[in-house]
Amino acid sequence: MNIYVFYTLFALIILLGCDNKKVVEFKSKKYLTSKTVTEIEILSSGNVYISVVDTFLVVVKSDEPFIELYSTNSHKLLLSFGKEGRGPNEFLGPSLIKNRSVSVGKNIFFVHDYKRNKIARIEIGEVLKDSQNFEILPIPKTDHHMTFVHYISDRYIIGTPSQGGIMTILDLMNGESNLVPYLPELEFNVPEFSLPTIFRPAVLVNKKKNRIAVAPLYLGEMSFFNFKGELINSVAFEPRNKYEEELIQGEQAFSEIKEQIIELELVDDYIYALNSNTSVKNFRSNQRQNKIQVFNWNGNPIKEYILEQEHIFSMSVDPIQKRIYGYNMSAKTHNIVYGSRQLKVI
Repeated sequence: MNIYVFYTLFALIILLGCDNKKVVEFKSKKYLTSKTVTEIEILSSGNVYISVVDTFLVVVKSDEPFIELYSTNSHKLLLSFGKEGRGPNEFLGPSLIKNRSVSVGKNIFFVHDYKRNKIARIEIGEVLKDSQNFEILPIPKTDHHMTFVHYISDRYIIGTPSQGGIMTILDLMNGESNLVPYLPELEFNVPEFSLPTIFRPAVLVNKKKNRIAVAPLYLGEMSFFNFKGELINSVAFEPRNKYEEELIQGEQAFSEIKEQIIELELVDDYIYALNSNTSVKNFRSNQRQNKIQVFNWNGNPIKEYILEQEHIFSMSVDPIQKRIYGYNMSAKTHNIVYGSRQLKVI
């Protein structure tokens, strides 16, 4: 599997108006070409997540060693660590939490272990000295077990519950857990057992704006909530009625319906969304055309980048090197790709 960098030039563009009642369109589109990072080869039998933290490329995968750190300057492997087990600083089911923390002298990322219900807080400078020197944070027990954690701060943990709602917001100050229902509501009935699949969310938090962006997997839209779980507004970039018949029948009938946004990342106050843009019937084939869509925090569509024939499972923007990295799930060998140094981030 390969990591790629996508070649493009980000132009400054005028923000588009957005009406919640209409389907918004990306007026500005560009095709991206990619270059394989030959220095990196990720070996994993399952999911792989990547994130750029300052000058480091963080890779979290399904096989031990679970975590790898690379230099974004040289693509040299700096460290691999994380053993399987139930002991101190060991993992059973790790996944990367995409909210990064970069400050003077400290570059921090978080890893959620859903099987052990714990979060690892990892400061890169410290693990480069001692790979066992990181903190394990237990997740307080709630009525709604989180299968995936999207955000952690001193105040909140936000994650996807196994069922019953689109996300759980856990307030660490008062211990209260808020299960946010499946919103916005559909205008037609779907089988209840299919709701967790249809609304399985990509989630991104902007602490400064007090906003949570949520994109359901099988709905071409994005909604915005506050930390109380209240819906503020929602925008659609694909009409719901396009796949209404399949949605009404439930996930066992899914064929033409597309898997939409699978990952969100915050870059310079913009939302970068990795859109699978692949129908269920073509998911295991090479007939795919992934997209990276850029929104502002009002839901206005800014720009759309089309990735030709790449099966990108995870992506991350490198603002320093002006690149977008992607993990190519279908590549058999070198599976990291990236965009060129010409790339300008909005």
